[in-house]
Amino acid sequence: MKQAFSEPVQSVILDLVPLIRQLFAGPYAIAVAGSVGKKKDDSFSDIDLRAYYDAWIDDESLLSELKQEIDGKIAGWAMKGVLIDGYWPRQIETIDTRLKSILSGANIDPDPCIWTIGGYYLPTDIINNTIIEDPYRILANWQDQLRAYPCEYKKAVIKKYLASAEYWQNDYHYQSKVLRKDIVFCSGIAYLLVHDLIQIVFALNNAYYSGDGWNLNYIRSFTTAPQGFASEIEKVLLIGDANDYARQRETLCRLIDQVKQLVHKQSSQQDQHE
Repeated sequence: MKQAFSEPVQSVILDLVPLIRQLFAGPYAIAVAGSVGKKKDDSFSDIDLRAYYDAWIDDESLLSELKQEIDGKIAGWAMKGVLIDGYWPRQIETIDTRLKSILSGANIDPDPCIWTIGGYYLPTDIINNTIIEDPYRILANWQDQLRAYPCEYKKAVIKKYLASAEYWQNDYHYQSKVLRKDIVFCSGIAYLLVHDLIQIVFALNNAYYSGDGWNLNYIRSFTTAPQGFASEIEKVLLIGDANDYARQRETLCRLIDQVKQLVHKQSSQQDQHE
């Protein structure tokens, strides 16, 4: 293990990693992700382990026994009040292929996962993996690829989410739903547009989207964002009455315009340097 973790993470790793390691034949890597990997865990955080492998061991009986033992230990930790969200084993080749398609801008769409709100973002997960064991430099090599924020990926992110934001900014159906005080629609579209804007702001700052959690905490540290952006987003989402949907929409449309200005400004500056 390359580093010490705080408790109970350290004890969980010492308990489970020796077993997880035995599941695999050939190259492998084991890490901790989620809020622990991001160094933003608190008393509400669970423990998200990650395992990357080339192949399972050939002995199917032993493999089954190891998996059962790991599951039993995870259940035992849960009885102690320590929640472990599995170890999510995935093949190295699959991650390699997916990461290349994302970073090239060819397919940046998040992978659907039931436990996420906006989908699973592989670059976010990989860059925030804290390595436990990586004897073949699998994770280290992936993280090296992510050190520089790829230009093609940035262009694809901005194009995708700006198109969505601009569409809804001028859409008649959104205006009519506001006038009707359609609670479900207005609540849903507000989150969609907030998500679009947050994605663009992350890209403008050459930062990988942080995933479902801590978005505004990251944005508050960014140098490129509309003035008071985080506070405006809080006000947009924390409305208390359907009568406020008109104000919510006006604020979102104004933020879209401000973000568009930042996109055009940054694009013009880059053109001048080329």
